[in-house]
Order: sequence, then structure tokens, then C-alpha cells
Amino acid sequence: MVSLSLLLFPACPDLLIEDITLESKTVIISVRSTKTSVQCPACARPSAKVHSRYVRVPADLPWIEYGVLLHLEVRRFFCQHEDCSRKTFAEPFPELRLLHRCPLPASPVPRVLGLDDWAWRKGRRYGTILCDLERQVPVDLLPDRDADSVVSWLKEHPGVEIISLDRAHDYAAGARRGAPHAILIADRFHLTKNFGDALEPLLDRHQDLFRFGEGVETAPALSPGKSLPPTEDLRPVPSKQAEQRRLAHREERLHRYEQVKALREQRLKIGAIASRLGVSRRTVERFLATGSFVFPQTPPQRSDQTRPLPVASSPAVAAGVSECQPSVARDHGVGV
Repeated sequence: MVSLSLLLFPACPDLLIEDITLESKTVIISVRSTKTSVQCPACARPSAKVHSRYVRVPADLPWIEYGVLLHLEVRRFFCQHEDCSRKTFAEPFPELRLLHRCPLPASPVPRVLGLDDWAWRKGRRYGTILCDLERQVPVDLLPDRDADSVVSWLKEHPGVEIISLDRAHDYAAGARRGAPHAILIADRFHLTKNFGDALEPLLDRHQDLFRFGEGVETAPALSPGKSLPPTEDLRPVPSKQAEQRRLAHREERLHRYEQVKALREQRLKIGAIASRLGVSRRTVERFLATGSFVFPQTPPQRSDQTRPLPVASSPAVAAGVSECQPSVARDHGVGV
């Protein structure tokens, strides 16, 4: 009968399973070697004198929904030969590293390719991950976020028809050069994030328009033929808190702008500046493209102190919003 050790570790005939336990969806397998002597890696002569023991805990592939950990007892041996440079050494288990030496399985060239950055070390070093969006699996990792790396990969893997990416210039330039016939689209995550980043300061400046609750009067519906009051009468007077937040945000952006300019004068690259300041490459590129810092304009105040009309309280307002949507889409169209 084949032992359990050979069933689980067929490439390691000298391993002995001493215990198997289950702890919170994790299978823990305690194993040790049965070899009586081990060769010294320096002089290749055997030694049977044990110096000490310790336990390694390498992770193995999961079994269905159960994680697997190996509690591997490792012995450290004395090398008893005086002419050897090694006094002690740990017994090796090269058979347990077979997975790392196996070649990656071949995968077809994706028809729909996703490009995005990922962190080797967050805030310091970034690479590029390429995913097959139809199969929803990663297909490769690139060491950096440069356009040339993207170009090289696409030329080595012809056949990509659609490329989904963020709005970074390097990725778009690399995609156009490496796959000129592919269709470039902006991915939904970055579109939503860009929209949210643009919408948040706008809503912050007009937060008094959205005060719904007890004690807030709603505007009556307008009779046919009547028009809304002038828009300047609906603009709120910013509260002290909103004004303080706006000024603090402006000072923070000015300070960041000055930092970007100073680091650029020290001949740092855009990626290095972004990593040092903890901002995106797009922010750095936008600051460098402007000759001077442009302060956000303060919204004009209304002349009276009357309560503003809630935006969603009047059918006429809703109709006006619907009418302006095509122009908003046209004026703020999304492109790569």
C-alpha cells in the first residue's frame, strides 16, 4: 500500500508526515525528513551530526476551499571536516521548490486586453499588469509603466483587438504604437473615479442647495408659462465651514504645486516626483503643463439672503436638468 507521504509528496520519498490538523479552514501538515545524513553544500561530504532543529512554514496550494500550510522540521548539521569553510548548514529540500521551476502555462493572446498599474512597493515602485478581460485572468506583468514596455509586449503578442486602460498618457501612447489597429477604450473604474473627483468639489461649493429635511420648505411647482427665477438668485452664500475648507484645499494644492515645480527643477522624472509626493502621475503632468498656479474661482454670491430652492423640488428644475444633459455630455466628452 502506498503511504500517505508518497501520495502527497511523490517527489520527496524521504519526507514523513507526522501529523495533520485542521484549524479554521486551514490544513496544517507537519513533516520531517528521514535522512540519516546530509551532504554539506560547500564540500559535498556527508554529515550525520545534528546541530539544532527549527520549523519552516511554507504555504502550499489550497485544497478546494481549504488553505494548506506545511510545518517543515529542518535540521541544521555540523560539517565535521576541518578544511571546509562551512561550520554548520541546514538540510535542503529542493523537491519542494519544483513549482517555482515549472514554466508558466501557455495562454492565448487576449482579444480584449486590460492595462493598469500595480505596486511592487506601494508609493515607491510600480509596474504594469495585463489582463485578459474576457477570461478575467492576468496574463503578464511588466516591470514598469513605460510606454516602450507596452509597445514591446503588444508587438510580441499580435492579435489584440480592444485595449481597456486608464487615461494615462504613457499607456495610451504605448497602445497606439504597439497595436495601431486596436480600439482603445477608457475603463469604467477610472471614468467613475475621474467623474467623482470632478463632482466632489462642485457639490461642496453648492452644498446649501441640497439641504433636505425637516423645516426646509419646498418650492411649489411652477404654473405653465412661468419661468424659473434667474440662476444668480439661487446661488448660495458659502458657509464659514465651506469657505474654510475651500481656502485650506487651495493652500494645500498651492503647496503641492510648488513642491512639484521644485522637484522638477532638480531634474527628477515625473514618476519619481509622483512617488515622492504620493500623488498620481496625471496630477504631476497637469501641474507641470501650467506656467503658474491657477486658483479655483470663488462662486459668485447671490444678492439676497433668501432661502435657495431645493434642486429636486420643482418639476421645472428637473426638466431643465434633463435638457442640459446633452450639452454636458458634449462639452465634457470622454476620450483616451
